[in-house]
Amino acid sequence: MKIKYFFALLSIFALFLNRSFSKISPYGGPVEATMFLGLMFRAKPFLRFCKNYPVLIIIFIYALVVLAKDLLVYGVEFEYFRRAAMFFYAFMPAFFLLYAKEISVLVRRNLLILSLFFFLIIFLNIPGFQPTMAAELAGALFLASILYSRNVLVSLVFLGCFLFSASGLSSGQSLFRTPFVTLFVGLFFLVVFIIYKGFVSKKLVLIFSFCSVILISMIFSPIVGETIGGVLLGLSGLVNSSVLFDLGVALGGDVSSSRGSSAGTTETRAFFWGAIVVHQLSNPMNFLFGNGFSSGFLNVVLPDFSFSNKDLIEPHNSFMGIFFKLGIVGLLLFLKLLKDVVGVCSSYVGFWKLAPFLSIATLFASFEVALENPHGAFIFWGIIFVPVVFELASAENKKIKTGNI
Repeated sequence: MKIKYFFALLSIFALFLNRSFSKISPYGGPVEATMFLGLMFRAKPFLRFCKNYPVLIIIFIYALVVLAKDLLVYGVEFEYFRRAAMFFYAFMPAFFLLYAKEISVLVRRNLLILSLFFFLIIFLNIPGFQPTMAAELAGALFLASILYSRNVLVSLVFLGCFLFSASGLSSGQSLFRTPFVTLFVGLFFLVVFIIYKGFVSKKLVLIFSFCSVILISMIFSPIVGETIGGVLLGLSGLVNSSVLFDLGVALGGDVSSSRGSSAGTTETRAFFWGAIVVHQLSNPMNFLFGNGFSSGFLNVVLPDFSFSNKDLIEPHNSFMGIFFKLGIVGLLLFLKLLKDVVGVCSSYVGFWKLAPFLSIATLFASFEVALENPHGAFIFWGIIFVPVVFELASAENKKIKTGNI
């Protein structure tokens, strides 16, 4: 039915234009409501999914009860809903599963067009995409294209999407380090899988050689980085480009731009995480059931910490964020949900083919503000389902070629 393809196409747009299709934007509400309507449109398989994996309903009800308590005690605040978004988006795995076949058909028929469309969004810095999340998604699509697409151009376009997003070239922001880490970890798992399967092609040799050059350049950054950085600094003066200047400084030394220096952010995040653990362990009720959605973590665990807007700061670790909000009970429920989703995806592609994409999603959630916002949660679950979509598209291609369709 055409309506199924409408929901499938909407999900692709929501992944690419992630911030536009978020409740925290003026355009997100209707789009997200339509996607949840997509679950109701396939009510029977959705209810069957919930029956097979009841933790989905349990964690949703648990978070809903905590949210209702906060609203009754402290009054209605938009921030409470924003902090609870990750649990409402627990339904997204069901959406991706229910529409995986339709999404795969769109991907199979229009992969090059979709890749170019994604690149255009990033290259032109079209309002509605978040650079870090676009880079994480582009990295996952790049790995999927290595496994499933014979078109080298598709792989290079997705790699271009990744580099433009992660480097900040299109958005004018500085270098984002986490996407590079997640991509190389994903590549590691992919290499292990390919070696295990004995699958080698000219395309893989080309792509891995290119990535190896980037990795070696990063390892020897004091030499290569300063050289490239110096060239970019020189070019920035010729073309009066602040973006090239920021990238030159980033490659040549400390990562800095209008966003400020990233030096010390690792220590800051570790400090936040340690403070959350100490606070939770100091009170049995907090440890078990969390602090709810009524306060940002800085207001509670570090009340004297000086920051301009504590309510908008998250610990840059979604699992720590869940632990703070819903305690160990909520964290264990979420991990059970993640385990079930991994099991579902593994039934389509096998665990080791899923591993590169699972590593990208979990590392993304471990070091960035991912599940704490609607568009981040959508990206998180979408990345995990990327290989399922490509696997179904590949299987469909084989049926067409063999005349079994």
